[in-house]
Amino acid sequence: MSSKLHELLAVEKDRKGTVTKIIQETAETFNKKQSHFDGFSREYECKTTDTDTFDPESSRVVTTVPQKLDYFEKHMANLFDVLFQKEQSNATAKADIIIKSESGEEGITIAKDVPVQALVQLENYLESIRNVVYDAVPTLDPKHDWKEDEQAGKGFWKTEESRKRKTKKQQEFIVVVPTTKEHPAVVKEVSKDVYTGDWVEKHFSGRITPAQKSDLLGRISKLIEATKKAQARANNIDVVPGNLGYKIFQYIRTGN
Repeated sequence: MSSKLHELLAVEKDRKGTVTKIIQETAETFNKKQSHFDGFSREYECKTTDTDTFDPESSRVVTTVPQKLDYFEKHMANLFDVLFQKEQSNATAKADIIIKSESGEEGITIAKDVPVQALVQLENYLESIRNVVYDAVPTLDPKHDWKEDEQAGKGFWKTEESRKRKTKKQQEFIVVVPTTKEHPAVVKEVSKDVYTGDWVEKHFSGRITPAQKSDLLGRISKLIEATKKAQARANNIDVVPGNLGYKIFQYIRTGN
């Protein structure tokens, strides 16, 4: 059974309020809580009879960028669906959202028959989340060589272990001037670094690669351009119901 316009209006305000809070929370996580996406472990391996001990250190990855985006996009998709369906009910000006291929020919059709007012709001939201959320997506540190951590799950990354030598200061005496018939030897106390073991360190992350972030930003920019062009030809397009929110974020995340 189709939803009525007054039913959409009843939930629109609540969904906008929820999305506003989620955008702020997601952006705050990406900007100020990037440590949630990182982890590490290190332990000391003694290579001598030295009795020094050091407690192992570790911190876990709290969440991953894909998990955070899944939660964010779910609520955004719900709001986009409400906006889409509401404007379908009271508008006659509609157009398709079409992503052009690199050659300029028609490529992917994201949604058909989107009302012009929905296109306007969609454009505004896409520009906002591009600047506030996707621009802030944290990426993997390029100074490390990352590989997917299949054991941890999708979206997790890890580095190979690295080793750093651990040394300690050790005092010893050396003969500066040897003993002679006239004088005893001159002995001097010196300090030297003695190798005792290795620090073995690994890094873990739930970030995405710079290339993946670039793809996300590129796709959302194409969507913004497509919505602007759709507005220009939206006067004589018929309404076709569709799940707009899902398709929007499916394209942003996968390109399909």
